[in-house]
This record gives sequence, C-alpha cells and structure tokens, in this order.
Amino acid sequence: MENKEKETSIFVERQRVTLGIKLVGTFAIVYYCLFFLFMVFLGISYKSVYDPAYFDETVNEQNGTVVLISYIINTVLLGLIITSLIMMFKKGRYGKSIFLICTVLLIAFQIITTDPPAWSSYVIEALLALIMAPLKVVRKFNERIVEETQKINSINKREK
Repeated sequence: MENKEKETSIFVERQRVTLGIKLVGTFAIVYYCLFFLFMVFLGISYKSVYDPAYFDETVNEQNGTVVLISYIINTVLLGLIITSLIMMFKKGRYGKSIFLICTVLLIAFQIITTDPPAWSSYVIEALLALIMAPLKVVRKFNERIVEETQKINSINKREK
C-alpha cells in the first residue's frame, strides 16, 4: 500500500499490542477496578466507617474532613487511571501519559497519607506503571541511540 492509500483507506494499519501487554493491561484494569469499587463502597458507607463516635478522643472534626478529602482524591485518581487504561487499549492519544502521571500521583499520595506503609501495593503499582506506560518512549530512545552509534561508526570509518 502506498502512503496515500494508507491515509485514505478504511483499514488503517495500527501497531499491534503484544500478548504480554494485554495480560499486564488486563491485570491492571482488574486491580484498579477492584480498588475503585472498594473506594466506592467505602464512600457509600462513609458515615458508618468514619463515624467519630468510633474513634478515640484524639480525633476531631478536622481529621474527618481530611479523611473525606483524601477519599475524594483517591477515588478521582483511580477513576482517571481506569479511564486511561481503557484509552490505551482503544489506542487513545493521551492514555499512556495520563496513566503514568496518575499512577505516580497515586503512589505519592498513598506514601504521604498511609501511616504504616503498604510497600507491596506501591511495588505492584510502580511495576504496572513501568511496564505499561513508557514502552513507546523506550523504543524511540533505543532507535535514536542506534542512529547515533551508526553515525559515529560511519565517521570513524571515514577517518580511517
């Protein structure tokens, strides 16, 4: 097919997603959807879970507001991550960048707000971000490295 036919053709050739990325993406969607459903359930039963009557005297009304704000931030970030994963599989333009930014924000937010750190969830989320997001960037970077080394080799051959 010529370039002109590729642009006007109904069947546009797209880059295929490998099986590994499909499996990791499916795991990521399931992981973040379960996390999101848990947060929605927590939001529905918010009053009974975070009722100040169940806390000790050290908790005041300001902490209840802080908990509510952190819940809202967490839920919005999870919703954005799920949306970006769906965009990545539908070949959306900004899916990978939104996924990477929101995952980094979620990990940072969790590190800041959780008292005993849950390192296992941080590691899982960081691995998902490292596997899913920067693949195109790494490929472009490797192509540029190969081009530069070929230029250097050709210059060295000319000098000899």
